[in-house]
Amino acid sequence: MNHDELKAAAETIRQALPNKNQYDQPIWAGVLKLIEDSEFGKRDASSFINSPLPESRSLVDEAMDGSFDGVQMKMLSLCLQIFKDHGNVSMQPYTGGIGTRSMTLEFKAKVTTEAAA
Repeated sequence: MNHDELKAAAETIRQALPNKNQYDQPIWAGVLKLIEDSEFGKRDASSFINSPLPESRSLVDEAMDGSFDGVQMKMLSLCLQIFKDHGNVSMQPYTGGIGTRSMTLEFKAKVTTEAAA
């Protein structure tokens, strides 16, 4: 994706956010933040994401079944695809603590000859 395509992806996410449920909305907002804070793939950025636990779930339930693991991997895979031409993405799971629905996505921009000059 070039920078204009990243801008278009960000706009697509922004428009979809109001239609996301209370659990998915913070996740997609975090991806949007990563795209925008990176100036669309031009500089390093990170985004802490924390989605609320459903009322029917406890921290222990969440820690034991690992249902958020798949969500974290999906968001990492998506960000790797979005940023593949611009740098690397990593994800730190459960940065808000074990049993939380949290992660931190980090983008490290490629150093180009233009940027180094």
